[in-house]
Amino acid sequence: MLKNYKSYLPNIVAIVYTVLLAIIISLSLNSNPLSNFELSHDSAMFQYFGYAMDKGFIVYKDIFDHKGPFIFIFNYIAIVLGKYGLYLVELFFLTLFLIFVYKTAKLYVNLINSLIITTLVSLFIPYLYEGGNTVEEYATPFMMISLYIFSKYFLNKEVTNIHIILLGISFSIVALIRFNMISIWCIFVLVILINLISKQEYKLLINYIFNFIIGILIIFLPLGIYLYVNNALYEAFYQSFIFNMYYIGDGESILHVLRSFSLRPVIIMMCVVFGSSLIFINYKDKYHLAIVGSIILTSVSVLLSKRDYPHYLLALLPLMAASLVFIFQKITFNFKYLLAILILSFPIIMDNFIIFSYRNVTSYSKIASSINEVQNMTYNNELNMSEIQKVSEYVRNNTNNEDLIYTHRLSGNIYLESDRLANTKYFALPATDVTNNEKVVSEFFESMNNSRPKLLVVYRSFAENEQEGFELDFQKYILNNYKVVYETDSYLVYK
Repeated sequence: MLKNYKSYLPNIVAIVYTVLLAIIISLSLNSNPLSNFELSHDSAMFQYFGYAMDKGFIVYKDIFDHKGPFIFIFNYIAIVLGKYGLYLVELFFLTLFLIFVYKTAKLYVNLINSLIITTLVSLFIPYLYEGGNTVEEYATPFMMISLYIFSKYFLNKEVTNIHIILLGISFSIVALIRFNMISIWCIFVLVILINLISKQEYKLLINYIFNFIIGILIIFLPLGIYLYVNNALYEAFYQSFIFNMYYIGDGESILHVLRSFSLRPVIIMMCVVFGSSLIFINYKDKYHLAIVGSIILTSVSVLLSKRDYPHYLLALLPLMAASLVFIFQKITFNFKYLLAILILSFPIIMDNFIIFSYRNVTSYSKIASSINEVQNMTYNNELNMSEIQKVSEYVRNNTNNEDLIYTHRLSGNIYLESDRLANTKYFALPATDVTNNEKVVSEFFESMNNSRPKLLVVYRSFAENEQEGFELDFQKYILNNYKVVYETDSYLVYK
C-alpha cells in the first residue's frame, strides 16, 4: 500500500504545483477578489448575459450577441455562484487547461520537464487573457483535452470510447463558442481518417465516427431543444453565423493585424517557440505534421478575423505547448539551458509583473508606480471606475427594480452595478456600424418605441459630437424624447 502511495506521490505533487500555478496566474484576472478593476467591455457584456438569463431571459431571443451560446452558459453559472462566481469559473477552466498541458507533456517527457513546459505556457496567459472572461479562455481547455487524446492515439496508447465521446463533446463546445477555433479537430480528424483508411481498419473507423457523433449529440441535442422550445433557434443561427460573418468582414486589413502583432514582445516570443520547434519536428511523423497543419490553419483563422486582439491568439496556446514538447524531447537540459530560458522569458515575466501590479493593488506599489504605463493605466481605470460607480448609483437610486434602462455602447457594467435590465435585446450593440443592417436597426428602434427605457446613459462625446448613419438617427431620437438629468466628465444620463 505504501509502495503504491509513493509511486503516485510525484504526480500528486505535480498536480498540486499546477493548481498553485493556476491560482497565481489567476491574479491577472479582472474578476479575482483582490482586483480593483472593472470587467472589460466584452467580459461585462457576457456577465450581463448571465445576469439576464438568471432573470428568465432567453439567449438570442431576448438578448443579442454574435458569439456562440456556451460563453453565456458559463457566465450564467458564474452569476448563480454569487459574488466571486466569475472568478471561480475562470479559475476552474484555467486549472483544467494547465493540468492537461502537464498531462500531455508527461506523455512525451519526464515529470520535471513537463512542469517546466506547463510553467512556460502559463507565462503567456496573463497577457493573452486581457483581463479574462474571453471566449478563447473557455475554448482552450477543451482544445487541450482533445490534443491530449489525439496525442495518446498517435503514441498507440489506449484510446477508449469515452475518449472519443469526449472529443465530440469538446469539439461541440468549442464550435459553439466560436466556430473558427476548430482547426485542431479539422486537421487531426483528417489525418486519423486517412491513417485508418490506408490501414483498412474500417471497423475501428466506424466505431470512432459513431462515438464522436454521440459526443456531438450530447451537446447539440439538449441545446437545440432548448432553443427550439423557446422559439430562439433561428435567432441563434442568425446571430452566431450570419451576423458573425458580417462582423468579421468589417475588421481591419490582414496586413494591419500582422503589423500590430509583430510589435508585441509576448507574441514575438510565441513565434520564437513555434519557429524553434520546426528544427525538431519529424516531417515523416503524422502527429508532428498534424501539429504543424493545426498551427497553420489556426493562424490563418486568427488573421482572417482581421482584428488584432491578443486574446484571439489563445487558440494557439495548446499548440505552443505541443511545440515546447518537441523541443524538450530533443534537448537534454542543464543549468545553462535553463538560464537561457529564463533570460528569453524575461520580457514575458516583466509583462506579467506589470499586469499583476496594476490589476491587484488599490494604490500602486513603489516599483509599479515608477512605470509610467502602469501609472497611466491605473489612474485612467480608477477614474473610469469612479464615474461608472457614480452613474450606476444614480441609476439604482432613481429607478425601481422593474424599471428598464439602456446604456449606449457601454458594455454591461452599469446594468450589473445598478442591478437593472435593458429595455432591448440590443443592450450593447456590436462593435461595428449597423447602419446598413435593416434587421438590427428596425428591431432596435421598435424596442425603443414600444418599451422605452426610464433612464438612458451615453458617452458625453456621443451626445456632443456630430454622428452619422444609425448613430445620428439615435442621437435625434434621444434629443426628441429625453432630457439630461445627471452627468459626469464622461457620461450623460437622460430621462
